[in-house]
Amino acid sequence: MKSLTIMVPFINNLRLAMPMLGCLKYNTSPDVEWMIIDNGSTEPVEKYINDYIRPTKLYFQRFEENQGLNVTNQWAYEHCESDLLMLLHNDVFFSFRYRL
Repeated sequence: MKSLTIMVPFINNLRLAMPMLGCLKYNTSPDVEWMIIDNGSTEPVEKYINDYIRPTKLYFQRFEENQGLNVTNQWAYEHCESDLLMLLHNDVFFSFRYRL
């Protein structure tokens, strides 16, 4: 079985990310690693992740200044130890559909 890391880069917009993070929380396996990269947010991203999402596997990285998306993606690729790396922006919304 392949391992998966979901990487979500942040620079504020925590409120926009809350629905997506909640959806991921309830629809992913505890075996999935969460990689959260905070690019100089002024919002309490790390506190929210630790207090409400509480992933079993979490890799949190904070940069004091915005590194830009290309640098952030490269950093995630270089530090990811799983077989698969998935990038989700913090301002997307998606839903799962189930068939009965």
